[in-house]
Amino acid sequence: MSQATDQEPRQGLGRARGRLRCPACLMHETLCLCEALPRLSTETRVEVWQHALELERPTNTGRLLALILPSCRLRPFGGPRGAPPEVELDPERRTYLLFPAPDAVVLTAELAHQDPRPLTLVVPDGTWTQAKRGVRTLQAGLPALRLPDGRPTQFALRSPRRDLDRLSTLEAVARALGIIEGHPVEAALLAAQRLMVERTLFTRGELSAAEVTGGLDARGHAHALSAGRQSRMPASRLAKNNG
Repeated sequence: MSQATDQEPRQGLGRARGRLRCPACLMHETLCLCEALPRLSTETRVEVWQHALELERPTNTGRLLALILPSCRLRPFGGPRGAPPEVELDPERRTYLLFPAPDAVVLTAELAHQDPRPLTLVVPDGTWTQAKRGVRTLQAGLPALRLPDGRPTQFALRSPRRDLDRLSTLEAVARALGIIEGHPVEAALLAAQRLMVERTLFTRGELSAAEVTGGLDARGHAHALSAGRQSRMPASRLAKNNG
């Protein structure tokens, strides 16, 4: 599977600690997610502004959105890549920034459907600090939406996790599309993130193969054997991490 980006990964991407990574999902090739990911067609378009430092991070979830949603586009910003890309406004669509800015309006089903024009969501992707920097540019011409209060983040890969109300990029988009497009879209996106989280915890030795949703194929088990260890993280810890 391929992802829609404004820039191809640089030469040499895909090798970490002697293991090859899938160039699309960036998981170890033996644990590639691509065949397990759904393809979801939505009327809502998603434009992910991805910070340059996130482009090659295997734990980045914006990349998964581009693999799952044909209507999603990744656009790099920040770092040495020059000026941020311009937001392309389409008069046939309503374009909003999805970010909890001070002046953001709560996204509701009523707001989403009060106008027959479909929505485009522009979503900053990066650390909290990186996202806020991107928002300074985006806010100049876009009204902002924020999500209603909900469950804490279920993203268990980055630490320290002091702010459980700060969602991963995929979680934020999943919840927004759940409101706009319906619960099945949200559920499918969150299931994809859970699979990514569990396989990553497995590679870290923090989750057993038996605890990975859907199990592992022969290549995944070979990955564990080649690492020379068995994972020991109890399911109770994953449940705690998942809020």
